[in-house]
Amino acid sequence: MPVHARGLRQKEVFPMSQKARRLWREARHWLGRMPRLRTPRLPEAPLITLRDPWPGDAALASRLLRGEGGAVWQAEAPSAPLTPQSLRDPQLPAESRAELLAFGWIRHLRALGNDAARLTVRALTASLFDLSLRDPVASRPDVAGRRLAAWLGHWDFFAASADEAFRYRLMERMVEEARWLSHDIPGGGVESAGFAPYKGILAAAVALPEVNGLLAVALRHLPGEILRQVASDGTHLARSPYAQLRALQDLIEIRALLQAAQIVPPAALTPAIERMSAALRTMRMGDGGLAAFNGTLSVAPELIELVLAQAG
Repeated sequence: MPVHARGLRQKEVFPMSQKARRLWREARHWLGRMPRLRTPRLPEAPLITLRDPWPGDAALASRLLRGEGGAVWQAEAPSAPLTPQSLRDPQLPAESRAELLAFGWIRHLRALGNDAARLTVRALTASLFDLSLRDPVASRPDVAGRRLAAWLGHWDFFAASADEAFRYRLMERMVEEARWLSHDIPGGGVESAGFAPYKGILAAAVALPEVNGLLAVALRHLPGEILRQVASDGTHLARSPYAQLRALQDLIEIRALLQAAQIVPPAALTPAIERMSAALRTMRMGDGGLAAFNGTLSVAPELIELVLAQAG
């Protein structure tokens, strides 16, 4: 992007309407996808094998495979069946479809660990290969960021043993999505996105270092985004215990990604994790769960304990 154009965006000398901002982001996306910017040769597999750090629920996975769907109030459990048809169904409520397209449910199928679970992940992933990145739900920064991190964090489970054609298409899609996402920050997400866009870009940058520019973009904008989203008392700007938990999880994963690649984290990262974990403790009820306000979903107390433990 030209220097003078970037300066106008940052200083906002001329306030832009919502439509103008959308057109500006689309122009940046188009430039980012030009053939001259593509990696000449796709890697065959991630250079660094990432591991999703959160536990799955095998019993929930069994229900999902039976087509029952998860409870709408249960975190990371899509309310729609795990089928390629659901993935593409524009009639589904946006948030139900977002949970499907974010692929966070892979961790539950990983906990089950059988061939049916593995093949289901592959089928839904393959169904997404031809879904346009202009799809309004699939292209949401929080959804795309979580999807990239989920794919890379479960590569060994569902992709490593797949055939070469599937692995190539998946690698191609991940590179395309990472570039698309990198042109949507900063300011492209909504409040509830937390740090998922940065987590997705950094997962791709660490696991696929052949893709130039991703790491620099994420590290350049992440400190400012931490300052924007995390108040001095450690609360997330969404003012929701569930958003607080998700944003803290994202930052913990980002720190782990940078440590795995031996990259010095931004100075703002660790203090933000410490402040957010302290604030999260004040949002718990007597049973260890989250206080139910501002759209908070039901989360197992064991997961909250694990997040606080990993926050250190």
